[in-house]
Amino acid sequence: MVFKKLLGALGVGGPSVDTVLDGGAVRPGGPLTGRVHLEGGQSDAE
Repeated sequence: MVFKKLLGALGVGGPSVDTVLDGGAVRPGGPLTGRVHLEGGQSDAE
């Protein structure tokens, strides 16, 4: 149990989060568009 908590604190078995921005030029202060891909892991996360 303690070992699983330690691995979870290190990010092992947790969810995977990937941010993909759309291409194109962006001006400072301008809007960005993109997608966030979430993939569940093997342990609980908030």
